[in-house]
Amino acid sequence: MSDTLLTHIAPTGAYTPPPAGDQNAVLVDVFVIKDEPTKWGNKNHVYFYFETEAKMDDGRPFLASCKFTASMNSKANLPKFISKWTGKNLAQGESIELKSLIGKGAILEIEHQVSQTSGNTYAKIDRARPVDANKALAPSGDYDGSHIRKRAEERAEERRQQEGYDSADPAPTVRTDDDDVPF
Repeated sequence: MSDTLLTHIAPTGAYTPPPAGDQNAVLVDVFVIKDEPTKWGNKNHVYFYFETEAKMDDGRPFLASCKFTASMNSKANLPKFISKWTGKNLAQGESIELKSLIGKGAILEIEHQVSQTSGNTYAKIDRARPVDANKALAPSGDYDGSHIRKRAEERAEERRQQEGYDSADPAPTVRTDDDDVPF
């Protein structure tokens, strides 16, 4: 048999989301994708990847992820998520190094939702809560961050292509002249 003969094998199964409900988890990665197209213009997004205590059939931990617009405005979802997770309200103007959260445990509230476009079931992290230090998980070491980050960037690039995105063009700005205000 030749060392260069490769046989394509179809995937053996569909994606299985982590179980719904409260899941003990640990943050294994956080990264930013810049200029992702959204219906509100291009935005920078922060991605969080957690390993859960629940295991897949092959023994590896499930991954659960969530993304937020990279905004620390008090009305934005990112600081709310971090505050509920850490149990500490972020003060106005306070900075946080997101990479410092890697290895931090959490109790994730996971819901299952069905995609309107594909019909597939996926896991949505509703929120994260603090976990007792004696119950905190350690990362398994199975997480391949380079693969996940590369795939996230590829998906963002696919959306840029679909939207006719041109990195040389800034996101559209919304003008409001006094004459355009309806009151």
